[in-house]
Amino acid sequence: MFYNKKLYKEVFERHKSINVDELVVITGSIGGGPFREVKNLPIKSKVIFGAYGQKNCIPLPQHKELLKWNKEIEGLEIYYSKSYVHSKAYIWFKNKNIISALVGSANFSQNGLYKNYSEILCDITNDSMKDLTNYLNMVLNNSIKCDEELIKICKGNNKPLFKTKKLYDPNVCSMTLLDKGKIPEGSGINWG
Repeated sequence: MFYNKKLYKEVFERHKSINVDELVVITGSIGGGPFREVKNLPIKSKVIFGAYGQKNCIPLPQHKELLKWNKEIEGLEIYYSKSYVHSKAYIWFKNKNIISALVGSANFSQNGLYKNYSEILCDITNDSMKDLTNYLNMVLNNSIKCDEELIKICKGNNKPLFKTKKLYDPNVCSMTLLDKGKIPEGSGINWG
């Protein structure tokens, strides 16, 4: 199946229709929103943050937020991949065997799971389960728990995560597409 809306329902309600005991998530980017849903899951969860491996460090505010979720949510373990991983996979297990999996473009974040039509997830077929298991094991074996002392904090990047930026400042730049008060017949700028 192909999914492109209400992805959070596919991720956080699939356990209701299949007999599973664990959800493992591999994600490039990560955000706090989905952890509110994880908190209500009746199964164990692992989330592997792949972008940590891009610089092998994490901004302090993001690290603190993930540590908070890791501590507060019973049955949750958050890992940081030491190698850059940009994939997105949602994998359900029963007794350590994959029962179901979704892959696609949806990160484990507010934008990834809660915005309709901007991301996709697709079911993995049975003939791909072995390859997915091997991939997951490779990523997990190269990951460290978020509460380990080996975690490095990025220097100089400890600003708040969700700071609103002013996108337009008329004192910095102004531009018009008019030529002597009229729209030109042609332009180097895509004005039409």
